[in-house]
Amino acid sequence: MPRAALFKCRPHLASLPGMGKTALALNIAEHVAVTNKETLLYICPEMSDWELGLRLISSRAKLDCYKVHRNLLSKEERRYFTDVADELTRAPLYIDASPDQTISEIENNAKRLKRTHDLKLLIIDSLSHVVPDDNTEPRHEQMAAIIRRLKRLAKELHISILCLSQLRRPTEVASRDEKYRPLLSHIRESTAIAEEADVVLLLHRKDMSMSREQAEDLNVANTAELIVAKNRNGPTDDIALVWRGEWTRFFNVAEHYEPMENFDDYAGRVAF
Repeated sequence: MPRAALFKCRPHLASLPGMGKTALALNIAEHVAVTNKETLLYICPEMSDWELGLRLISSRAKLDCYKVHRNLLSKEERRYFTDVADELTRAPLYIDASPDQTISEIENNAKRLKRTHDLKLLIIDSLSHVVPDDNTEPRHEQMAAIIRRLKRLAKELHISILCLSQLRRPTEVASRDEKYRPLLSHIRESTAIAEEADVVLLLHRKDMSMSREQAEDLNVANTAELIVAKNRNGPTDDIALVWRGEWTRFFNVAEHYEPMENFDDYAGRVAF
């Protein structure tokens, strides 16, 4: 898949809370900005730029997040941490953790970065934190208006916009069912999300609803599914991933826990 194809659609990533969608979005951001050297703007009001920076560094360096946050790294690990931090500092990756951003502010920031640094990808984590310009309308109408404006922005700037959102929680019985899988209809707040997105990805981890012993017995511990529930320009598919929580990082199963160096092949399967 040509690398330029990465920036020709409007993907959407959704999951239940705690499944790791922010981690996956940061893995994507790291690859686009550090490996491909493409300008990216990551908007995340939920976390500070410091927290996001630490997660990016520990993930790329494959250092234990617990040790990073508690300053327990060895001398050698500290040296490697510094090297990776320097690499990320030089990458065209811009993080905006400002709270309560309106859709107009997001548009203005994206246009400014497009003009000055040729922005290629905008990641919004998540849609529920985007403030509408008119907050007098019902929430589902506000969300639909935000999505339409983001769609126009992507076309105007010739960029891709990856939006994150949450799924509705299943009932307790459904969540414990081994056959439970998230669907497009489970996306919260607005049906416009599924309607307007070119690609919809649903991240699901079966082991989140069971004990570790059960997950190991069923061979689903530390595994994840990236369900391509919608793909306007290609087939749908299920991508098997491995989750390494200590690094907050996902890997392709075929790579046997090795770093996702060849992300273009992976991205091609989910049609980013």
